[in-house]
Amino acid sequence: MAPPPSEGGGQAQKDVPPGGYWQFQVPLYGDAPIVRRSITHGNSSGRDANETRIDPALAAILKSPSIASVKSPDTWDFRLLRLREITVRSLAESNGQGPPPSSDSSTADKQYALTLMKTGKFKEAIDRLQVLKKTDPSDISIKVELIDAYFRAGMKSDGERETQEALDSSTLSETAGLTLAKVLIEDKQPETAEKVLEKLAVKWPESAVVNAELGLLLSKKSQFEQAAWELGRAVQLKPDSVEYVLALAEVLLSWHHYSAALDFVTAEEQRFGKPPELEYCLAYSLYGLRRHNEALARMDKLLEQYPQFDRAYYLKGNCYVNLGDSPKAVASFKKAIHLNPGNPSYYIALAEAMRRNTRTADEAIAYAKKGLELDPTSSDGKIQLALCYETKKEYARAQVLLEEVTQAHPELIPPHRILARVYYQQGNTSEAEHQTKVAATLEAQHLRPFPARERPLPSSKP
Repeated sequence: MAPPPSEGGGQAQKDVPPGGYWQFQVPLYGDAPIVRRSITHGNSSGRDANETRIDPALAAILKSPSIASVKSPDTWDFRLLRLREITVRSLAESNGQGPPPSSDSSTADKQYALTLMKTGKFKEAIDRLQVLKKTDPSDISIKVELIDAYFRAGMKSDGERETQEALDSSTLSETAGLTLAKVLIEDKQPETAEKVLEKLAVKWPESAVVNAELGLLLSKKSQFEQAAWELGRAVQLKPDSVEYVLALAEVLLSWHHYSAALDFVTAEEQRFGKPPELEYCLAYSLYGLRRHNEALARMDKLLEQYPQFDRAYYLKGNCYVNLGDSPKAVASFKKAIHLNPGNPSYYIALAEAMRRNTRTADEAIAYAKKGLELDPTSSDGKIQLALCYETKKEYARAQVLLEEVTQAHPELIPPHRILARVYYQQGNTSEAEHQTKVAATLEAQHLRPFPARERPLPSSKP
């Protein structure tokens, strides 16, 4: 069920539109053509007219019961999922796809430009790269470095113009395009990176890595339907990649499609065996379906083989929270922290578990603060700390944190509900009623109650 009213709530997901995956067997007849939807607005990408024949099993997986037909966990999910990165070859590793070797002087000039960028002298680097671009306009690597320099210098319009020029270049290779997309993501330009990947997907429709990178980027933007399309296509193109299979499984879980994820991962385990990451996704599917004891049994068995797998203890802690066993939840989260003290999600989860016991409220505050110290942008961490303050009746402190969250993420329902409660406690009736109305409006619009990626699947590294 959704979180109780005192802790926020939200609406269930709507039925899932059709998508696709290449292998999982379902009772569906024929090889139906599925029209690939355009991800960007308008028809500029050229992909909305592309008809791709997808195995009907992928369509069936994404049509399977969503969160609307199962009870979701009590806690605000989900710190349990994370985005993984797909390895992209550098231009130097592209087996001839990159530009031809340049002269020694040109190479030295490029190295000097890179040195300038490393020292923060972006405008000086831009001047030198512009000269190099005029000298060899066919060298796409110079364009990529120039784009990077523009965005890092805060010259967004110049960066976008140069990006379009690179996309229109006849010398643009798949590897160079992927490198450009990676640079744009590092420069915090996701919309431009998406545009690049869309272009690459049109030009190289059979590239698994292009589809995978686009899927991961869309998933980071919580566009899970489109992400599932792209990652499903990547798995279709490269079915022996456990990396792509795991990425698609995580998108299905982020999308709250636990039944689909369970069927998907179960089928894949028959091919790949039981690697710990895949087994974890299977257990998480069970957790999402509220089959907590089954998920616990899976994690116990996994820990027998991989006792240092910290995420298994983290998932166990969440299961115990939903089963109402706070002592075991606390012990599990502390074990996860012991194995990986650099993961903020573990501290925030522990704070949540301890907050329910008023005798440990101060300790819960300390853990929530530690989580925020490791990840100052965590909305979940701010909400948990605010709830700790509310427990201690320190409403002014709670108000500050909740206002930050509602301003940064106005689409989230729980912080509006909690903020309304905090306003009421301080006698601010007008603001309390306003926040209550905002939450009700969001619920009526069937928006998700909490960002599915707010609680990422923690990696084994800090």
